[in-house]
Amino acid sequence: MTRRLTGAALLLMVSVAVHATSHAQPSRVENLPSRDFPPAPGAEDAPGFDSPAPGFGNQGAGPRVPPQPQRRNFADELTDFGVAPRTQMQVNVGTETPTTIPGGHVITTAEMTKAADLGVVIVDVLDGAPHASIPGALLMPGAGNPGSFSDITQTNLWNALKQATDANPDRPIAFLCAGSRCWESYNAALRAEKMGFKVVLWYRGGLAAWQAAGLPMTRPGNPRPASAPRNNSPGFGSPG
Repeated sequence: MTRRLTGAALLLMVSVAVHATSHAQPSRVENLPSRDFPPAPGAEDAPGFDSPAPGFGNQGAGPRVPPQPQRRNFADELTDFGVAPRTQMQVNVGTETPTTIPGGHVITTAEMTKAADLGVVIVDVLDGAPHASIPGALLMPGAGNPGSFSDITQTNLWNALKQATDANPDRPIAFLCAGSRCWESYNAALRAEKMGFKVVLWYRGGLAAWQAAGLPMTRPGNPRPASAPRNNSPGFGSPG
């Protein structure tokens, strides 16, 4: 089930998840091997949020919520292209994307500016030549390549995310790529959901929206060289 939370509710959810992560013994993704890629579960096993979290949404009578200010649509990050969400990876990664993702949450530029401070793991999966990214992002080029949920890309992404999150399935992860006409981050988010990560965020606006908002860019770490063969390296990149 796909839900779209308001910015405030989403940030509260992420904050609660991070707080729980830092004040309790982190649980592990026990159903996945530590060295090999996880088996591909059926669609019915895909993790997601089946019901609203307590305190979110309009549940019964309560105080009247004031109208929210109109959000800025940076680089079409809010534009509905009429594309239906899907549970399988998209092969044509350079096309228009949906406005929602099954089992995950779409976040806007305004919400993304707060993600790093909330302890969200930010992952830039845009493949190709080395590029500037948003501050704090981990470069994992190729992690959103289409394929299967049991291929070498899944193996490499699992190894990279396991390290970035200390194998904690409650650690929020936000994926981004070029923008609203790029499926690579969508594909990577689906991959992470299959691994059992519970708070998967998709920054649909990506680099295009971040730049359109006039926000700073940094050149992270040492990404895999663009000329290297795809899907054959043990990892996808390094922290910014």
